[in-house]
Amino acid sequence: MRWTLSILTVLLGMPHANAETQELRYTLSFNGSDVGHRDLSIRYIDSEQGEKRFIESWTEFNVRVAQRDFGYKQRLSGLAKTRPMGFSAAMSEDGHLREVQVAQQPERWIVTHAEYGRSWALPVATGSFDATSLTLVDPGAKGFLDNVLVLKVLSAETGTVVTGQLQREGQSVLAINGSEVQVDTYKWHAEGGAVELAYNDEGYLVTYSITIAGQDLTATLDALPPPRSFEEDMPSVYQAGTIVEEAL
Repeated sequence: MRWTLSILTVLLGMPHANAETQELRYTLSFNGSDVGHRDLSIRYIDSEQGEKRFIESWTEFNVRVAQRDFGYKQRLSGLAKTRPMGFSAAMSEDGHLREVQVAQQPERWIVTHAEYGRSWALPVATGSFDATSLTLVDPGAKGFLDNVLVLKVLSAETGTVVTGQLQREGQSVLAINGSEVQVDTYKWHAEGGAVELAYNDEGYLVTYSITIAGQDLTATLDALPPPRSFEEDMPSVYQAGTIVEEAL
């Protein structure tokens, strides 16, 4: 089976632009065992409108739930700036394929779903959410949870707005690849179960956990982010192109 996903075209707004890239990797664990990984690429782009970030994420894990194996794959990509922007996501949930694409229009957002061989689009009002799934992993959004009591996230997994009470749990210290990292921790009482988030002082999501069938799936950063690498002469239009995944 072929799975094709057309993702975002990023206009940089200048003849040539400089870009810096960071590669992060999370190990996913479930019931004390490593079950998968999440790879995150963050490309920082200078433009006349300020820094933008093109974020790509690949998540893959396999867990055993209710005496059966469950496999999940997700490719997520999108553009980030000082506020939520569009994204495109494609998922394989135990072999079932779905796509969600989000685009902003002047007075609303359009969420396009593709599933069961058909597609449909639904409007989402501007201001109806505080963040998207990409915002949660975007270090450039540092501080976006400050003073938030009710967090509303436009989910890449469902294409809907997920709402829940947000509770700041204070600071703690985590051991990451032999280094002690101080983090601010939060618990988001979202629909479907609590989500725990921990960010370091630079805004990187160091660890997070979600609930699957009553058990925690935890993602932990393998190592602190490396220094941002420098790339020159990025073309004025960065075309992400078409991603084709075979046999998902």
